[in-house]
Amino acid sequence: MVLSCLQVLSAAAHPPRSEFSFFLSSLLDTVRLNIAECMSVSYEQLSLGQASRLLMFQREEEAAAFVADACPHWRCEGGQLHFAQEGGGRLV
Repeated sequence: MVLSCLQVLSAAAHPPRSEFSFFLSSLLDTVRLNIAECMSVSYEQLSLGQASRLLMFQREEEAAAFVADACPHWRCEGGQLHFAQEGGGRLV
């Protein structure tokens, strides 16, 4: 699974053809959403730095923007992400 995620990240960063960029970007977002869902059921809280690494972002700011958009029910306080556990942690 880790290798597959890294392959998606690499392919999205360096698409074989420019026509693939849209699809690879969408695939990368889907992978990140699945990882975020796993994070929310696996942890009660996680540092933003750790979440950045798990979500395959270079900077914490990118992860914070992703979380704000995709996971508005999560709280970010003091550099820690707090996951809403009600509803089983499902994002969608």
